[in-house]
Amino acid sequence: MITGLKQVLWRNRHLIVMAPDSDAVHVVVFEETFRGPLRRESYRFNLDGDPDDTQSIGGPLEWEHFVRCHVDDSWIIILPHQVTISQWMDLDSSQPDQLENRLEEQTRQLVGLGESKIVVDYVEAPSPDPDRSAYWITYCQESEVHKIIQEFGLKNVAICDVVADADALAAGLQSSPEISGEWLMLDVRDGGTSTIVFEGAHPRYCSFFPVGNEMAKEQGIRSAGPIRVGIRNEVKGLEWLRIRKGIPEIASEWTRDINRAWQEYRASILKDHQSSALTCPVILLADSPVFPAWETAVREKLQVSLLKTESIWPEPVANLQPDEWRHWGAVLATHRKKVEVPSLLPESVKAAWNEKQIGIIWRSLALLSCVFAMVVMLVAVFQKGMLWKMKTELTEEVKDVELRFDQSLVVLQRLKQEYRMLQPLIQVEQDTYTAIEILGSMQHIRTNQNAWMVLLADQHSYYANDVLSSTNTTTSSDLELSNRTNRVNMHRGFILELVLKSEGEAMRQELADVVTFLGDQDFLFNADILPADTRRPLVDSKLLIQDRHFAVSMEMDTTDVIAISDTLDSTAEKAAEYRPVWRSLQPNISQSTSSNE
Repeated sequence: MITGLKQVLWRNRHLIVMAPDSDAVHVVVFEETFRGPLRRESYRFNLDGDPDDTQSIGGPLEWEHFVRCHVDDSWIIILPHQVTISQWMDLDSSQPDQLENRLEEQTRQLVGLGESKIVVDYVEAPSPDPDRSAYWITYCQESEVHKIIQEFGLKNVAICDVVADADALAAGLQSSPEISGEWLMLDVRDGGTSTIVFEGAHPRYCSFFPVGNEMAKEQGIRSAGPIRVGIRNEVKGLEWLRIRKGIPEIASEWTRDINRAWQEYRASILKDHQSSALTCPVILLADSPVFPAWETAVREKLQVSLLKTESIWPEPVANLQPDEWRHWGAVLATHRKKVEVPSLLPESVKAAWNEKQIGIIWRSLALLSCVFAMVVMLVAVFQKGMLWKMKTELTEEVKDVELRFDQSLVVLQRLKQEYRMLQPLIQVEQDTYTAIEILGSMQHIRTNQNAWMVLLADQHSYYANDVLSSTNTTTSSDLELSNRTNRVNMHRGFILELVLKSEGEAMRQELADVVTFLGDQDFLFNADILPADTRRPLVDSKLLIQDRHFAVSMEMDTTDVIAISDTLDSTAEKAAEYRPVWRSLQPNISQSTSSNE
């Protein structure tokens, strides 16, 4: 599943490129990255023999283990030369539908294909004639692909592409620097030899004949007698020795088949039916132990120049071996990056590949969803932890504020007590100050020469006793005896009694002026004439003139020491009974924490 997720997200997947040859297989593991394919490992397996540790060759059990380990990877099969047919087709560019008709006709004419389904594919190749279109076409029987899948146990793997051996080699050439001219490639394998004629980096002719390492080994055995049975590496060395000894015996036949393929190429592609010797340079591909023997046969029998593989195949990736060029070309053909070769992947195998890729994508998406859900949960837990930390800090700050608030209540209670102790003194001080202000203001009344003040008393003293003293009994007072006991609502203030000399309207105007003057003073809140029923007979009647004796009530500001004291009491009581709203909405964290402990 991790591999599938990497395929979806990073495309870091393994590509298993296998080149089967009878009962042997050569496998190269590439890793596909954003920088391109990278070679990782190379294995050889012999499914018809025992493993050879000295030659790094595995047996059937090792091959089954390798397939199981790479069952989730993408596989590429390189078909052997003998099961494919490739050809060059040159058509008129003015008839685009001619290609399909020719392919159908050519398929029916192929010998040995029988009634089996045929897989065919083609790519457009460079044409020397601008009025002609050239195509490189490759055929194979679909049963050959399924046969390889069956014999090598590849039913459960995802096969992403199938290419011919010659096309894989050509794909590797197309990724190389510009190659020009005509040249011949000889690929010697166990079952035979492939001859591929190239024009630059593109193949123009391909043929196969069954003369190779196996025939050379058989000839070497007949000429040297039976093989001595020894230890495993000695037997393997003897096999290479038999091949090297048998190559000169079959060299004439081998070169004769090469020349025949060359003549067929010139007749079918160049339309030259005259016999001509091989003149183009040759590149030889063969196993390292027998390469010198085949190279000697080429030089002596064909007498042509041999090119080194490094001249056309510069090292594209690290650690790539000379016998792995076909594997590298198959990877490039699968990538389809500036490389176009025919693909022989049957539709049935392609459907299995697509189905497996969809399954890998779904599993990867499921894993990605799980990872995303875990990330969301981790973020939620982290966020919840941050919120809990913030709540704890805020709770501590609120507790600190409550502590300071309780301390403020204690200070307020102490201030209230101290204020009550000083309240009488402050009140007396304020009354004394107001009395002095009133006396000072009376000196500025304009009616001073026409009136005199007979009494100035604070309201509490003025109404303290309703019983008349003996000195105050007189009939000349304008107070009625029936009103002597009338009580009034006392305020903090003073009572001023005065006598006016004037009469009539002048007296009333002077009285109004006195009241207005007193009402405008800043130290008094209000001044008004005191009704007759609320007066008290405290002044000696000898000082009074009947009907000219008046009393003025002067009130001080209502924001006095008593009001301040009452305000302090009310504030302290409300603050002591106050309970914050958040405590009714949130649990008691300290209690819950202690209970958990």
